[in-house]
Amino acid sequence: MKIVYERVLTALMQVALLFLIACSKDRRPDPEPQPVPDQTVRKSGHLIREIHWETFDYKASINYRADSAIDYIRYSASNGRTELKTHQYEGLILSGIDVAGSLSKKVYAYDSKGRLKTVQLVKKNAGPYDNAQKLVFLYDDAGVVQKLERYQITPAGTRLDVVHHYEYDKAGELVQIRTEQSNGYQTLTTLKAYSAEFDYDPWIFIDDFANPDYAVYNFPVLYAMKGRLPLRLTYKVPGKEGTFKTDRITTQEFQIKDKKLQRLKITVRYPEYPQAGNESEISFRY
Repeated sequence: MKIVYERVLTALMQVALLFLIACSKDRRPDPEPQPVPDQTVRKSGHLIREIHWETFDYKASINYRADSAIDYIRYSASNGRTELKTHQYEGLILSGIDVAGSLSKKVYAYDSKGRLKTVQLVKKNAGPYDNAQKLVFLYDDAGVVQKLERYQITPAGTRLDVVHHYEYDKAGELVQIRTEQSNGYQTLTTLKAYSAEFDYDPWIFIDDFANPDYAVYNFPVLYAMKGRLPLRLTYKVPGKEGTFKTDRITTQEFQIKDKKLQRLKITVRYPEYPQAGNESEISFRY
């Protein structure tokens, strides 16, 4: 009886081994880990040469270097006023942006993996008592932005002023930004849907620190959108009993052909103040 039992046990073990071998042959290998994106690598494609804010009769002419990096952008208004924004480089890497006539300039620094780490807004001729501002981007191991910290730098020291927390859906799409200020005030920015992909340099669309949507329109976040832009931005502020109420809704309508953005219509609405809303039409030339 013992011999029969041992033979049955051996046969079962052989069947199990054969099953495991078969499964291992059918099992697909684990996917290779994706490299952390190097934001200093320039993307090829169509180059936007001119932007015309038709509603305000305001234009931007964009000039590029031989390597397709932005050299400078010249803005001009219908009243004849002009502004020149120059991009400065160390080799192939953007190191600063200087606006002629401005007292301040932006200085950019990157980490060892080529990701934008800090942006500083400093006085061109800074003295010992001048203030500055600083943005610090924090990434996860895959190179996805998780937090954006904003600091105020004064002669008395450096103070953390605002923190933006980025939230993504299962597909890795940015869907919400939770903002916390040093005084405890919180806001929510919700992104809904994205445009079709088109060719553009993210540096064209970045916003200044003073713009309320700079947490979306900064280089690392735009770079990760892979040639798209959000269709709808909803900005929420604290309401009653810990809830949030909608303060502003920005809707963007894109006309894209052959990966070229032809026109963009931006509609801004304030639910509590409908009369304060506005629309603008923008055209692009390549």
